[in-house]
Amino acid sequence: MRAKSLLLLLFMIIALFPLSCYNGCEEIVIVDQMVISNSRTPHAPILITSNEDFVTQAWPGFGNDTHPYVIEGLEITSEGSCIEIQNVSVHYEIINCSLSGTRNSENGSLTILGWNEFYERVSSFGVISDCDIFNSTRGIRVSANDVVIERNTIWNCSSIDAKISGDRIRVLYNDFNTDGMYSLDWRSSKDSALIGNNIECRPHEDHYDEIRLYGDTNFTISQNVFINSRILGSGEDIHLFENDFLVHDYYALDYSGTNITVERCTFNVNEDDTQEFDIPSGFRSSFLNNSRIIDCSGSNLDFSIGGDSTNVTVSGCSLSNFLFKISGSGYFDIFDNVFADSIEGMSLWTINGTGDIHENTITGCRTGIWLNGENYIIHNNTISNNDWGIVVFKSNNQIYYNIFIGNNHSATESEYDAPIVIWDDSVSIGNYWDRYFTVNDRWPVYIDYDAPVIIAIDPIVLPPGSNVTLNFTATDNTPFSYTVTVDGELFEDDSWDGGSVIIELTSLSTGAHEVEITFTDINGNTASFAVSVILSDQIPMTLILVGASAGIAMLVIIIVIKRR
Repeated sequence: MRAKSLLLLLFMIIALFPLSCYNGCEEIVIVDQMVISNSRTPHAPILITSNEDFVTQAWPGFGNDTHPYVIEGLEITSEGSCIEIQNVSVHYEIINCSLSGTRNSENGSLTILGWNEFYERVSSFGVISDCDIFNSTRGIRVSANDVVIERNTIWNCSSIDAKISGDRIRVLYNDFNTDGMYSLDWRSSKDSALIGNNIECRPHEDHYDEIRLYGDTNFTISQNVFINSRILGSGEDIHLFENDFLVHDYYALDYSGTNITVERCTFNVNEDDTQEFDIPSGFRSSFLNNSRIIDCSGSNLDFSIGGDSTNVTVSGCSLSNFLFKISGSGYFDIFDNVFADSIEGMSLWTINGTGDIHENTITGCRTGIWLNGENYIIHNNTISNNDWGIVVFKSNNQIYYNIFIGNNHSATESEYDAPIVIWDDSVSIGNYWDRYFTVNDRWPVYIDYDAPVIIAIDPIVLPPGSNVTLNFTATDNTPFSYTVTVDGELFEDDSWDGGSVIIELTSLSTGAHEVEITFTDINGNTASFAVSVILSDQIPMTLILVGASAGIAMLVIIIVIKRR
């Protein structure tokens, strides 16, 4: 009995133990299935220059991908590097450390270096996570391959928060609070990623770049928030998507290179910043090749692509209070965008290549399109409710198939250069104006996408040698022309004003013939209908059956009526 009582008492003591150390126990939090202590132990600076140093310094782990060496829960202050790791080829992790350097040190609070005897970067296989890194000239310095930097907080670094070079570097879900010169300086990196970070920079009076990304290849920049952070970048196969840019001054993103994609990004002025400044740029570039800007949005900023840019697509964007400017030397495809409430919806300047501007909506601007360039084809756009629909300064442009409605002034041609404007495609199609505009617009028409509607006629059976009259009727808002073929050979083509088309056929040979008519409207929509014409003494069995069926049906109707 006494033994049972002792066991019960022991159980109660164990159950109450967590409560008894409420104020004296170390707090434990769980981060991504890893137990991390919020309490950090003071420690001297750490220098590791070989794989063996992890063993001789007694860091736990085995150095492989499942059991890496672990440096965890330390508080280190140093005039140089707090932790420096050089030329190792094992797996290691630095977790939940506080690393405070000095603001005049050459190295970072955390320095990772990986070089071989041929001065080539090698893999370091390091993970730096959940650390506080601050009070340094360079917060993090990485010059090695295969390093992950995640969920850290970096702040109060006088020069650079993170200086990075190396391949397969992943910077994930960190907080950068930059009050020095640069937030990131990341160069010559392949197969790397900047994802989910919050990067806020103290606004500078000088115009320079808080984030510099140079010479990168196959680089992903996604789901980041950039506040007052100007990005200057160049590279190849760069994908920026779902980033938010809150711009303070000058510009948000200046990227150049080949195969650059900017997708589903937002560009806006930082409303918390009350400093006065000129209208900054959301996006700008002087060199883009084979690149796309798609499904982006923003307001109160400029957006410009120029210089030697070529083969650039801008589509699906919605921009308000923007100045959208194109002035490159190559090919541009600008379509399916909405430009609203701006000084100029689109500003098109001198271009040595070609620009295809189509299916855009431009509304609420002082000038819908400011055309001061050449070799543009502007078609299928809706330009509405602007002060001026379009202002043209240069020749060698084609402007057709657009809708100009609700503008205070439809269009104007510059009196200075006296441009020769082609207000159609030189064949048939022009623009639709809701108010008269005295230009040489070949076909000012109502624009639609509906084909003519043809009223069917029944097959015709006549004796041999008969003349045949066919009356074709169709309806359309913009009738233009028709073509008739008999047995596949052209019989007649002429203009069509919307009325009936009467075809007279003589000297048809005995037998069956197919007569087909095709109606075309000004908008290029077509519809065709074919009818059989038979010259024969014998009525075809199909027509006999059709007639018999009609007779039986009529007899039934008569019988039903009589029964009533």
